[in-house]
Amino acid sequence: MSKTSIWLSSLGDRLKHIPDIDIDTPQEAVDQYARGCALLLLGGLMMPDSSRCSISLLYLGFLENVTRAGTYSWGSAVLTDLYRELYTASHADKNTIAGALSLLQIWAWSRIVAVQPINIGTILVAGKLFGAEGRELGLPPYRARFVSL
Repeated sequence: MSKTSIWLSSLGDRLKHIPDIDIDTPQEAVDQYARGCALLLLGGLMMPDSSRCSISLLYLGFLENVTRAGTYSWGSAVLTDLYRELYTASHADKNTIAGALSLLQIWAWSRIVAVQPINIGTILVAGKLFGAEGRELGLPPYRARFVSL
């Protein structure tokens, strides 16, 4: 951990030990808990670094006013971060990638037939896909090439 980041595990442990929030909880404590949860989501899921172990404290400035943070275009920020990471990862000397890779994976599954996951409950026999009822389902041509390797 550096002076500009915090460990995911440390933040998670800290959030686990916060007492339950109820109607009598001071607003400042509620806001601090909300900032911690948002920071965990931002740095751990939406815009993680390449180590996937630490969260940049850069995002805290955007979470200072919890009410205003809800008006920011976080989706645009996530896409911008992912595009920047994809560009950086395309350099020959780079061997890691960061960013919302789960978003990239879902995008790929929806557009590239060859990388789509096979449904659970199906059986693959000799390069042919069969459903749970034993009926042959057939594979898209590109998918069949990869599965039979």
